[in-house]
Amino acid sequence: LTPTSLTLTPVAILPLFALARPLLSPRPLFSNSSSFPLPLHPYRLHRSTPAPPHTHTTPLAFFYSSPLPAMSICLPDGRCIDPSSMKVGELKTILKKNKVDYSHVVEKSELIDLVVAHPPRKDVIKLDIVSDTMCPWCFVGKRNLETAMKKFPDVDFQINWLPFFLNPGIPEEGYTLEQYFMRNYGSTKHLEGSRIRLAEKGKQVGIDFKWQADQLVFPTIDSHRLVMWAKQFGHEKENLVIEALFHRHFEEGLPLNDYNMLCSVAEEVGLDPVACRKYLDSEENDKEIRSIDKQFKQGHRGVNGVPHYIIKREDDALVDSISGAQDPEAFVRLFSTMVARY
Repeated sequence: LTPTSLTLTPVAILPLFALARPLLSPRPLFSNSSSFPLPLHPYRLHRSTPAPPHTHTTPLAFFYSSPLPAMSICLPDGRCIDPSSMKVGELKTILKKNKVDYSHVVEKSELIDLVVAHPPRKDVIKLDIVSDTMCPWCFVGKRNLETAMKKFPDVDFQINWLPFFLNPGIPEEGYTLEQYFMRNYGSTKHLEGSRIRLAEKGKQVGIDFKWQADQLVFPTIDSHRLVMWAKQFGHEKENLVIEALFHRHFEEGLPLNDYNMLCSVAEEVGLDPVACRKYLDSEENDKEIRSIDKQFKQGHRGVNGVPHYIIKREDDALVDSISGAQDPEAFVRLFSTMVARY
């Protein structure tokens, strides 16, 4: 035989693939497929994200049309595994958490198909945080909350910031800190002690509180309007705006009613500063924000001060609420209890 006599044309190759197809098929060759795990194949491509059901995942899929199961599913912790290697109980746990009915399923292969179609996802904890942008303890509480959240990488925390006015009567020209303390607490004797305590607490959580002798306190309505405007762009943008406002006010000493500062915050987090200015020049959301504050002042949802945290499940069912700049451990205990219930 010469080398040329062994040359195979594409037409000649196809029948060979037809003969080899039973050997290449990733489906078990036994009728009782639940008794045998799906074999792993060296030619199957790895997927970093779950593939939809019945997706061809091999380079040889061009030559035949048998549907192939997905190579892997990705767990909330980032690991991707072959679902066929999981136990039946593990598959059912995933489906139960995703609220998928599997009561009609008999074969393990059917459970695998359902898990591929409904892959594992993170538990969801919703947080409504009632705060004022001029509240230093709200800034400290945010840091403590974030420290606690880092201990739960498998949880999707969805944070919604709600407005509250510590002093709705502050004039546009502002109050000095002495005037603010006198009007709110009837005395300034605790002012210096509060500054020292906040400075110490701030250092512990990475906040550099700066208190200037001539520092003024301004109305916060427009900063709350900016936060509400940012909501339409997602929770992440909203949270970034809150962080930037706290930083600008408490670490740089900038006023919270300065439109130039507010729109520079919007630009800093990736939002359109021109659209921001147009929004602030209107009165949009002004009445809505004042109404929310009024409801909280009347005891709505148990709020009697800020920061106040309202913790809910994914279906918005109330689980618990706590007030004050809680230490991270308090949030960890609460979240641990919630995760255990899921």
